[in-house]
Amino acid sequence: RHDAFRYALHHPFGKGAYAFYYVEPQIQSARYYVIDVHNDYLQMAVEIGIIPALAFIALLIKQLISKGTGIMQKLIILALAAHCFMDYDLQFMAIFVILILCINFEGEKEFEAKSKLIPIVLAGAIIIFSVPLGLSAYYNYTGNQIKSNYYYKNTSAMVLIMQSNNQQQFGYDIANDILKNNDCIFEANQVLANIYAANNRYDEAVEQMELYVKKNPRKMKSYELYIDMLVEAEQYYMDSDKAKAEECAKKIVGVEGMINTLKENTNKKAIECGIEQNFTMNKEHLKILEEYKKEP
Repeated sequence: RHDAFRYALHHPFGKGAYAFYYVEPQIQSARYYVIDVHNDYLQMAVEIGIIPALAFIALLIKQLISKGTGIMQKLIILALAAHCFMDYDLQFMAIFVILILCINFEGEKEFEAKSKLIPIVLAGAIIIFSVPLGLSAYYNYTGNQIKSNYYYKNTSAMVLIMQSNNQQQFGYDIANDILKNNDCIFEANQVLANIYAANNRYDEAVEQMELYVKKNPRKMKSYELYIDMLVEAEQYYMDSDKAKAEECAKKIVGVEGMINTLKENTNKKAIECGIEQNFTMNKEHLKILEEYKKEP
């Protein structure tokens, strides 16, 4: 919740659906995995903005003090509103509909369309838009990411398709497509890094791996892959560009400082609630690091 609160303050107008889920690896104060924030109001603030979230809270308060709202409705609204501080109840459509049904809309002005065609067109547009979204969400939930690509911007499906294809041009195109829609997807940066490396474009490969580490800093595998890329780049530049080779070597030595900074910025209390955080790379990469530290 603390991480979501800080993120909402930095992005007061919201970042869209599942924003926290995708940005979670790079902003978390300790290692954990969640899809939804365990606070519906913070979830709203992150996804649609602080002002809409406050407006929703104001609506609930208004209903609780309104004389037009029945006692039973008030009890239901109060129970749901209180529990929303600790969980993501409103992410379940059935609970959200129950809350809406408890809201008293008496006295509100009704909108009457000038033409009967307008609501029919609107309803049709909603249905057409909802079918691919619904199918995509269903197949994503059941674990069939390939079929979940019914909605072409389904990030999870696009990532799976990207990772299951070995064609460079296809991988390059879809990785850039993914990052254009959602720049939090570190898997796309890794794919681009590998493609650039395969074509001896190591400046760009290293840059993509640095983005990969930045977006996924709490897994030691990120630093190990980064070191592998730097070693490969250094060997390539050894005969052609000594300055760049030395720069790669310095960056390898700098990985230790990156991990120490991560450790210092880890919330000790958050570790108790999250997954145990490992700050040590495997023996192979620790050995590589020690060898580069000894070099003059």
